[in-house]
Amino acid sequence: MSEFQHCSVSSLGSVQHRAQPVSRFPSVRRDIAVVVPETVAFAQIEACVRSAVGDGLAELLVFDRYSGQNLGFGVKSLAIGLILQNSYRTLTDADADKSVAAAVAALTAECQAKLRG
Repeated sequence: MSEFQHCSVSSLGSVQHRAQPVSRFPSVRRDIAVVVPETVAFAQIEACVRSAVGDGLAELLVFDRYSGQNLGFGVKSLAIGLILQNSYRTLTDADADKSVAAAVAALTAECQAKLRG
């Protein structure tokens, strides 16, 4: 048997959706895996990376989380996908590499992250 809570749509509050134009230029995805202390929240990681990369970061997602004996006590490994995109031109590999380097440097400095792999 299933149960659910009934609530009216009006009780959810006002939600604003903003349409974004579709870019003519392709996105670039770069994946990194970092080991961070277990106490570091993803919100902190996301804020750190967004600040370091800036507007070129279209999306940030975690696609794997691991913690176990192989890593040690009190740490976790996160595999993170950085979706990079520019509205005015196609990004080069050098552009993507620069963004990844900025993200890793910020994560190291602000979140005690270590690049895994």
